[in-house]
Amino acid sequence: MFPLCAPRSLIMEYFTQQLINGITLGAIQAWVQAVIKAESTDTGKVVATLWKNKFGTVLGNIGFDMKGDVTAPGYVFYEWKGGTCDYVK
Repeated sequence: MFPLCAPRSLIMEYFTQQLINGITLGAIQAWVQAVIKAESTDTGKVVATLWKNKFGTVLGNIGFDMKGDVTAPGYVFYEWKGGTCDYVK
């Protein structure tokens, strides 16, 4: 963790990387569970399993729609505007 006196750009880079790492880990966890459940690494079987199920990950329980978008409740977008962060409405 960076001290508060670190340059803002360095702090933002660190937290952005941590967010990307968490999202990547969640996606890998879902994929591994889908492979186990499908009992196959065949892409078609794994994708079908991802569409039909929910998976416990570091992001919470997540599923995917037919476009591959995450269907998890609580999956929200934030917007940085005017010096504050708030939900995108």
